[in-house]
Amino acid sequence: MDAKKITIWLARLISIVAVLFFLIFVVGEGISEVARQTGNKIRMEGFVLAGLLVFAGIASLIAWRWKKLGATLLLMAGLFLIIFVIVVANANKMLISGMLGGPFIISAVLYFLVERDKRKTKELMVV
Repeated sequence: MDAKKITIWLARLISIVAVLFFLIFVVGEGISEVARQTGNKIRMEGFVLAGLLVFAGIASLIAWRWKKLGATLLLMAGLFLIIFVIVVANANKMLISGMLGGPFIISAVLYFLVERDKRKTKELMVV
């Protein structure tokens, strides 16, 4: 395998594993939170986090076909998750934001690197 294919599959693996891991975590916590509710409102942060993770999942799927668009959406999802942590978290904001948004930003950077190499190859072929 060449470096381009390894980079693409690494980006795909990172984004999909991160989405699945965090969605399982959020769904598991959400179900237990709903089960504990006795009439109180469900906290809005859970819905926002689940929505951002669904957005990251959709961006991961889009990146399989359209790498540049998917990378842009993954980067946005990662940045939104970091902003969410900064607004909501009480302690360890840097650690949590890196853990939550980091995999999506790393995946986006890898997709951007693949697209950059693809453009360079096309430019060399034209000349």
